[in-house]
Amino acid sequence: MPLPAPGSRPAAAASQKSRNVFRKSSMTRNPQERRTPEQIRAGNRRIGLVMFAIAAVFFASVIIKQWFFT
Repeated sequence: MPLPAPGSRPAAAASQKSRNVFRKSSMTRNPQERRTPEQIRAGNRRIGLVMFAIAAVFFASVIIKQWFFT
């Protein structure tokens, strides 16, 4: 069975479907679906805490390594 041409309906429909799925999961300009400033701050706080935890573990491991293995 040959593949449909790029401009044919099945390819266009598949492209439209994938575009719709992407739009649902991406940021949108629809004000009803936008994140509130509180949600943005909460997300920023979460990311900051995760980054701080990673940095703390890294520096703690460096200090422990120098203290016990030198």
